[in-house]
Amino acid sequence: MAAPPVGMPQDVVAFRTRTVMPEAYADELWVKRPEFMVATVAGVFADIESRLRKRYRTPFADPKPAIVLRWMARIATPDMYRARGVDSSDEQIEELNADRAKAYEEIKEAADAKDGLYDLPLRDDADESAISKGAPFGYSEASPYAGMDRQAAAIGCGLDDAWRWR
Repeated sequence: MAAPPVGMPQDVVAFRTRTVMPEAYADELWVKRPEFMVATVAGVFADIESRLRKRYRTPFADPKPAIVLRWMARIATPDMYRARGVDSSDEQIEELNADRAKAYEEIKEAADAKDGLYDLPLRDDADESAISKGAPFGYSEASPYAGMDRQAAAIGCGLDDAWRWR
């Protein structure tokens, strides 16, 4: 793996590292349209974070979670190929578009999942885990009538339950 071009921002380097696009193509696009690459990557991160904002702590701090970087690369790759120049009927671009749609489905699943399929940092105002929990969490071996017996004994109602509490 060749070193990234000088001046390439970390997020664009993350794209270059994770995309299926050859490094030479990404480097060539960086030379010709660096602002496009920066804007595309930033736009994809903004899209991902806006979809996950209700459940997870966004924007994601550096280093960003690996799955978020993977989603970014899968979503941005078709746009990068189009900017470089590609035949829209090419089978490869169709596969990349399908992979992009799958990445969006995974993001939707992460945003809506009740089982916490993806391990991402949760919002501070949320519970510590994104995994849905059932209730009730209380459990007691006592019968529902034991509390009433205790109350009666405490006020001296003539019930001799003192032997139960010793």
